[in-house]
Amino acid sequence: MITQIINIGNSKGIRIPKKILELANISGEVELSFRNKTLVISPLKKTLRSDWDNLFLTDSKKHKGIEETPLQFIENEFDRDEWVW
Repeated sequence: MITQIINIGNSKGIRIPKKILELANISGEVELSFRNKTLVISPLKKTLRSDWDNLFLTDSKKHKGIEETPLQFIENEFDRDEWVW
């Protein structure tokens, strides 16, 4: 299939026919990569809570030198406002 690169605001893009997206099982978010001078569009393989380990590592780095576990530093509005300590 041959298609044109089109202007989309300040970016460029292509139109991908619905049938091709269905055959590739692609919908919603996708992953773009570049391999061997080829642009590859793949379905996003995101699992539930897949970024939690990164969140914990990032949060624990903010609290270096403190012995508690990273879970103790994650705050939310409910804990802050609703619980009576």
